[in-house]
Amino acid sequence: PPRSTLSSSSAASDVYKRQLLEHATHAIGVGIAIISPNNRLTNVSPTLRVMQGDWPNANAWWNDIRDNVTAPSAATCGRCGKEERLGTCTVEVLSPTGRMQVFEIVFTGHGHEVTTEQPANVLLVRDITRRLVAEEHLRRLNAQLVSTRDEALAASRAKSTFLANMSHEIRTPMNGIIGMIEVLDTLGTSHEQKKMVVTSRNSAFSLLRIIDNILDISKIDAGKMVVETSKTDLQSVI
Repeated sequence: PPRSTLSSSSAASDVYKRQLLEHATHAIGVGIAIISPNNRLTNVSPTLRVMQGDWPNANAWWNDIRDNVTAPSAATCGRCGKEERLGTCTVEVLSPTGRMQVFEIVFTGHGHEVTTEQPANVLLVRDITRRLVAEEHLRRLNAQLVSTRDEALAASRAKSTFLANMSHEIRTPMNGIIGMIEVLDTLGTSHEQKKMVVTSRNSAFSLLRIIDNILDISKIDAGKMVVETSKTDLQSVI
């Protein structure tokens, strides 16, 4: 085929490859640019231009951030033997409109497949401002939840400690009531009165058991429960 036909086919193929690459990188929010040997950006992808919307052009954006870019250590390109950069850095910059933006910049080395300039480093750029804001919000929310949890635990421990310390004072009045009921049971009273005394005594013992259980739980929560070990006749217990 004629040379002109081959050139047109190659150009169409290049356009198709660029469109396919831009579609893929746009889907994951990554912009692409090439740093020329004179430290200027070339072949800036549409996705990166959108990220740099507050700046008049890509090089104006690059001029604002490059002094704060910590370029990764130099390495040797395996294809051309010249120096290239490989690594990632994060840059905060105040846009011309006063908006703070954070960019993650990945130096991917020489892009021999996408540029004929030598040596030209390919950059992948991601605007991570929203992600960092969301992470900071989540961090603060977690801190609030931890603080709320600690306050609730402290209040629960204070309650348990109070009840554990008050166990004697709480049991003493109930023992006094039970003692008076026992005295009434010894008096010469009518059958109806004895029935009322028995009911009162049973209710008092039931209430005392409930109080004992609550106080035991409070002692366990407060770490003040004392476990005693003693020999027991299991058969008689059963």
